Amino acid sequence: NDFKIRFTKCDDNEEKKEIEDSEWQIAKHKAIKSNDNNCQYSVDIEDIFVYDTNYKFDVTTKIKDPIRMTIASNVMNLKTYSREEQITLQIHSHRGHYSGYDVSNLVNSQNTGSYASPYNSDFGTNENDWIIFSYNKLCLPKRIVITSVNHQQSPKTIRVFIGNGNEWHLFNPQIMNVAKNTDEQSFTIAGV
Repeated sequence: NDFKIRFTKCDDNEEKKEIEDSEWQIAKHKAIKSNDNNCQYSVDIEDIFVYDTNYKFDVTTKIKDPIRMTIASNVMNLKTYSREEQITLQIHSHRGHYSGYDVSNLVNSQNTGSYASPYNSDFGTNENDWIIFSYNKLCLPKRIVITSVNHQQSPKTIRVFIGNGNEWHLFNPQIMNVAKNTDEQSFTIAGV
């Protein structure tokens, strides 16, 4: 079947408002799967939705037999909720480290040890240090927390990307300035 999924943002006080055709967006999605013989379907939508926002969705399909027509679903109201929780990270890979200041110290449960990147002289022109973390939970990161020290090998700026190993998307703010102190620094990230 030729399914089309549409969505639009709406304010809390607009839930009963009629929606103009120009307000709808067509959702990007993978193949719609049939879950069983009772006409139940599921789909993974690839669009990015904002937390704490109301959305309206509908689905249409075109049929040809016994007559050509478009069938539309009811409009469904959904709200995305944000809930922050700490996620456990694993080290996937990294550019390198200095001496015993291994990158694994960033994720050990005892919160001991430090990470230090290689000396600046070990980097080529415009080359940056990098660490790829992985995690097993389906989530969208909203905040990154870093603790630094006052040292020449401490990061001055950081950038955070999310991806699958082949395709990467940069979070905003695109560059975060890290203070050289031992206080925990928190950065809100969004907008991939």
